[in-house]
Amino acid sequence: MIVKYYKEATAVVGAISFNTDDLRGKCERIFCQPASASTTYDISLTDDNGLVIYSQKGIRGTLNDISGQLLKGIYTVSIINISKDELFKFQMEYEEKI
Repeated sequence: MIVKYYKEATAVVGAISFNTDDLRGKCERIFCQPASASTTYDISLTDDNGLVIYSQKGIRGTLNDISGQLLKGIYTVSIINISKDELFKFQMEYEEKI
């Protein structure tokens, strides 16, 4: 079964950071969309051991990545170096494994 984790947040001083729910399964898609197509930013996912498991830099506009990462636990999503403070939509789709 494909499960979607969704979060909306507004950047403050060029950054957004939040923790996901406890995710378990194979990541099928990472989607991040700022309000403006011209906005640039970096994004990373860090596991509960402090290891960066996903990182993209210099993104402009929407990120739509089919990653294939295996997920287990709570992750910190960091969106930084944002060129303007605005609303971001973030979604991860994963095939749930219990």
